[in-house]
Amino acid sequence: MENLLRFIIGTNEEARRKILYEDIAKENSAFLIVPEQFSFESEKLLDEFLGTQKSRDVEVLSFSRLCNSIFRKFGGVAGEYCDDTAKLLLMGAALSACEDELKYYKKNVHGAPFIQKLVAADTELKNAGISPAELGAFSESDGTLGEKAADLSTVFELYNTMLEKSYIDPLTDIKRACEILSENDFFSEKAVFVDNFTGFTGSEYKMLRAILEQAPLVEISLCCDSVYDRTGGTGLFSKTQRTAGKLEKLAKDAGAAVKTPVFAESENDRRPEAIIDLEENFLQSSSPKGKNLGEVRFIKALGPTERSSARPKRATS
Repeated sequence: MENLLRFIIGTNEEARRKILYEDIAKENSAFLIVPEQFSFESEKLLDEFLGTQKSRDVEVLSFSRLCNSIFRKFGGVAGEYCDDTAKLLLMGAALSACEDELKYYKKNVHGAPFIQKLVAADTELKNAGISPAELGAFSESDGTLGEKAADLSTVFELYNTMLEKSYIDPLTDIKRACEILSENDFFSEKAVFVDNFTGFTGSEYKMLRAILEQAPLVEISLCCDSVYDRTGGTGLFSKTQRTAGKLEKLAKDAGAAVKTPVFAESENDRRPEAIIDLEENFLQSSSPKGKNLGEVRFIKALGPTERSSARPKRATS
């Protein structure tokens, strides 16, 4: 049976969540993946919507908690997680050890601020899912770019080798979990739902690819009016629409079918028509012709805690 990816789209958060939770209620067992900061709120909302008994069939997870679940089932955590201080010490040691191999950054080897920047850069690369070897591919470029890439690849390769000998880096949890999933089944009996994201890191996309390969249903809620961007990247929802495009490609690469998106509309939208029109045409030069919806006023305050005494500037719909 073919695995499925389905988007729930729309600009009304409550309407999207209602459809998502209704679909969750149809499943015997499910994961709901949300950003870490939304975990508690999502558990509370699920309990209110599904009831205590049914909500027990749903496990609310962030990506980090999902990795921990995979590690608990298949192994993969053996050691102490590395803290920021240890990372700085290891990066300094790696930098000193490969000093003679460096060209562009040789003069920065003993600078503490530079070590901090390297740790930050390593974090960004891991979040993006880029390995030192992949970074090293740019070393073939001419000039400064090639020298920088070669130096950074050398330092990060040694740094990660030293780190892995003594610690576990939480930034590589998703990478290690994906390696486990390449040889083990974790999602085939689970429907997976994703909520409250506007985008994903490179490593999170790799996890989603692994999920799409195994889970019979992956349903993702996205705040946008369409999964296709017809504004050339300048629209209010362009970022989210790019996310949808990447996810659609991931699904196809994983062999999953992409179903027609479900558009969530509010059943009892009591907002004035002018507000609805403003939302729909926020970045357009003008509202569709023929509409007379009243007026919307924009007031520019003089400060965050002050009321503006100036005469409001008006924008008619």
